[in-house]
Amino acid sequence: MNNSYSKSILTSYLRTFLQIAFAIFLTPYILQYISKSEYGTYSLAQSTIVLLGLINFGFGGALNVFVSRNTDDTTLVSNYASITATFQIILGILGLILGLFLSFNFSDWFKIDSASNFQIQWVIILFSLGFFITMISQTYTSLLTAYRQIHIDNLIGIITMIVNSIFIICFLYLGMGILGMAIAVLITQSLSSFLSIYRVKKYLPNLKINYFTIDIVRFKELFKLGIWFFIGTISVFIIEKFDQILTGKIVNIETVAILIITAKLFELVRGLIYSISNNLRPYIGKMVGAGEVLKAYDYYVLLRKVSILAATISACVIIYLNKIFVETWVGAEFYGGDLLTIALGFNLIYYCWKLPTRAFLTSNLVVKEQSLYGVGEGIINLMVSYLLGLKYGVIGIISGTFISGFIFQLIINGSLLNNKKLESWSVYINKNVQLLFQSILLIGFSVFMTMYFPANIDHLGLLIIKFIAFIIGLFSSLLLFNIKDFKLLYFIKIKPVLFK
Repeated sequence: MNNSYSKSILTSYLRTFLQIAFAIFLTPYILQYISKSEYGTYSLAQSTIVLLGLINFGFGGALNVFVSRNTDDTTLVSNYASITATFQIILGILGLILGLFLSFNFSDWFKIDSASNFQIQWVIILFSLGFFITMISQTYTSLLTAYRQIHIDNLIGIITMIVNSIFIICFLYLGMGILGMAIAVLITQSLSSFLSIYRVKKYLPNLKINYFTIDIVRFKELFKLGIWFFIGTISVFIIEKFDQILTGKIVNIETVAILIITAKLFELVRGLIYSISNNLRPYIGKMVGAGEVLKAYDYYVLLRKVSILAATISACVIIYLNKIFVETWVGAEFYGGDLLTIALGFNLIYYCWKLPTRAFLTSNLVVKEQSLYGVGEGIINLMVSYLLGLKYGVIGIISGTFISGFIFQLIINGSLLNNKKLESWSVYINKNVQLLFQSILLIGFSVFMTMYFPANIDHLGLLIIKFIAFIIGLFSSLLLFNIKDFKLLYFIKIKPVLFK
């Protein structure tokens, strides 16, 4: 475990840092060749195609759980993988057909007149082809994760990220615009799929994936668990991915571009924090499968504390620096304002807050309840965001996620943990309410600094002094509020247990 987990963490961080570097470099380059409206259209098309992922019926998630718990039984894993691969192909074809239909109606649905209808149609078609290819390889990606070969998946991601960036630069230089960017995505998705399939065949030579060969008993097992992953995916999409679509419908396409740029640092940091939970998830599943539930609970508590700490500190720093970052990076016209930044900061904390609990509950096969409650949360989030969006625009849309989500998650997750005897409901509520209060105070400190001691790049020396003072004040606040759950020494105490 020591070696593979360390590789997973290191390659995840490398992948995330490179993602940040490429995003910071590529975005201003891209905006030299396409307009704000075209950038918003392209991003909105990507978000909409993600909808096609809802038709996978959760087979990939179910495969990950069953394989991680039965890695020593190659025959059983082969049966699970064959069933999943078969249905991924069928569903990929269905998604491709839906994408082709969407390509003829996309411009009308979002009232887009900033790019040619021909270009938009082909962008949607190319994204749909990419979805089909991704569905074919998803079984192999899930196998790499379940066998704790996450570092291989990360290395594949790094390679394709570099290739994608090169193609985007070249195609934009040749004047191909958003169509060239979509072609670059399709090429890199094809490369990523090929590498994933090749790596699984090399790492697991005894694994036999037989397409269109279905074991009815294993199919029922996958379907019974997968359907709840499918329902859960719907809620996750509504909660985390619907902001751009709502913004495109309620506000306008240009505001979609502003939202994406203003949220860029939050998205990049969220990926970094997510990697902590995603890398540890298969290990927790393995422990639970081996009957070591108490040990898995220790990891869950660790994940919750580290995730909240990382998200809160990151949100505070980004709130303070986001305005100067965006204006220096791509220009003041792309900054959505301080209120939008604050709302995005709370959403970052919320997203990272719930992920460890979801991982722990899923490892204990508490999928059905999470999924059902998640759909309810997603519907409430959509309604609140829509109503707030009508009145307050994009700020209302973003604020609706945190306002509706945190209270819902606090009650539901606490109840699930308590009912499954995984954690006392009162302990969960007390700890999380305390952490919420402390996070609000820290965000408040960041807002105070932004209002009265704003970062300003006009004088670099003064900016450095202000930022140092901000960091000192931030960590002094941690001590002032006596946030014992944020002690990094806790990680040092548990770390020897982690690597046994």
